[in-house]
Amino acid sequence: MHILFSLVGVAILAVPMLAQSGRQGPDAGPATAATGPGQASPLACDRLALSPEARTRHFDDLGPRLSALRMGVRELPDGYAFQFPADAKTVLLLAEWAAGERLCCPFFDIDIRMEPEGGPMWLTLTGRKGTKDVIRADAPAWLNGTSGVIQSSANAAQRIPLSRTADFFVTELEKQLTGAADAMPAWKYPFVPTAGEFKGVRTFGQQVKHLAATNYILAAAALREPVPADAGDETGPEALHMKEEILDYLKGSFRALHRAAAAIDDGNAAIPDVPISPLIGQATRLGYVQEALIHMYDHYGQMVIYLRMNGIIPPASQ
Repeated sequence: MHILFSLVGVAILAVPMLAQSGRQGPDAGPATAATGPGQASPLACDRLALSPEARTRHFDDLGPRLSALRMGVRELPDGYAFQFPADAKTVLLLAEWAAGERLCCPFFDIDIRMEPEGGPMWLTLTGRKGTKDVIRADAPAWLNGTSGVIQSSANAAQRIPLSRTADFFVTELEKQLTGAADAMPAWKYPFVPTAGEFKGVRTFGQQVKHLAATNYILAAAALREPVPADAGDETGPEALHMKEEILDYLKGSFRALHRAAAAIDDGNAAIPDVPISPLIGQATRLGYVQEALIHMYDHYGQMVIYLRMNGIIPPASQ
């Protein structure tokens, strides 16, 4: 992030007499905590490396303000990464804080990074063995009470796209539903329960066609494509009656959902409404794919009942 090098440079100039005025008095040592060539600085904060004015600014003003702005924390193997909003004011505050921190804590490896596409800003503090303990001891307010989730080091370096997570569940439902649809014998596709209150419910085959048609409709909405004409009013093509035809229709609906899941972006921008969805005025690609998943689970449960009433154990339960 080359632009931040310039910002840090500006911040260094803005901090009043950071090193020049530090350590004044008869017992004062060098202007900074730096040691001789090849020697590592002590793992301790040297407040006297800052002038009295800069010290007050750094510890009593900038530190608390940035702590309040902090959005989240990631735990790293050798330190921590702190998430901040990337507005211009916060960028300058953080750059000024980093300029002072590198003087009083020269053992820190300080990195400031902005995520692309308007994403957040990250301050990473790492260093040699023992650096992490210093952060825990000297900056508990930066670690505690954060509104963001403190992530483990195993997850800190990896960001999983929403599209991948959504597609995982599409794949899981695809296995369960196609397995259940295939498990019912072809001659049982017209089956409908008769014992109990089942008047007017869909046959097994109609259940499969209905959920597949809904998949097509919601996938098309997520992709901002025309809804297939044969989807009907969530009933599916009237011409499909045979098991193999209905099963192929179901599999095709999952291909459409996989495409919809792949189109999900982390920005989750709003898209036009579709009449069958309750997401009026707040529709997104992620929302439509989630709705399809929820709807499928509903009908999968009904299909399982139909299967068991016919003495068939669903493949996912075997």
